[in-house]
Amino acid sequence: MAQGGAMSKFEKIVLLTVVALFGVGIVIGLTPHDRAVAEDASRRQQTAKAPVLFPIELNSAGLQELKAIKGIGDVKAKQIITYRQDKGLFRSVDELLEVKGIGPKTLESIREFIYVDESSLAEAGVYDRAEGTSKSGGRIDINRADLKDLVSLPGIGEVKGKRIIDYRETHGRFNEPEELIKVSGIGEKTLQAILPLICCE
Repeated sequence: MAQGGAMSKFEKIVLLTVVALFGVGIVIGLTPHDRAVAEDASRRQQTAKAPVLFPIELNSAGLQELKAIKGIGDVKAKQIITYRQDKGLFRSVDELLEVKGIGPKTLESIREFIYVDESSLAEAGVYDRAEGTSKSGGRIDINRADLKDLVSLPGIGEVKGKRIIDYRETHGRFNEPEELIKVSGIGEKTLQAILPLICCE
């Protein structure tokens, strides 16, 4: 170092060179990190959840789509999927009443956000899979249907299914689907929900 503590020209050049190299080192060291941060942000943006478009098809909707419906949280969404896996495709929106935790009030509040694609039911052969179904129209013949067939109808659980069979055995064959109104526990609302799905042969 020059006399009196002053830096010589050579020392200044060396110091500036060191500082410059140190600065370059910092830039070089940070660049990969910055790039990684930018790439991560880009990936997050690309994989962000797309908004759910309503109405959604009940038999193809995933967990996130179902949860997006107001009134259907994580628990009910999972119950809907479990019901679908155990019982098969939903025949109608009204069949949601068979899912635990979904009552008439909840159903009416979400009805506008969901639908059932009937063409997909026909393609899947839903109505033809049971022995008690008719050959025309794929409807369930209530004069031949067993308990399993009847329970598959929306609003008809095991209790009502057994009552239908008991009524049939006691009073004979149904002459028309509307006669189900005579079975204890089957009201007008339930009857209207299942009329498109049943027949008498």
